[in-house]
Amino acid sequence: MGKPPRPFSTRGIEAVPLHKRSLKITEKALGPDHPNVATTLREYGRALQADWQRR
Repeated sequence: MGKPPRPFSTRGIEAVPLHKRSLKITEKALGPDHPNVATTLREYGRALQADWQRR
């Protein structure tokens, strides 16, 4: 059937702003060099790519 869904991935256009907000919160809480920021940034990028592919 395909890949298992990622957080927010099935919500279409809602995913991008949620990931953007999550990135800002994570950076503020942990600092820009924390490994969790990279993970959050990767998921934000995937949401942007998925949104672009849906258009």
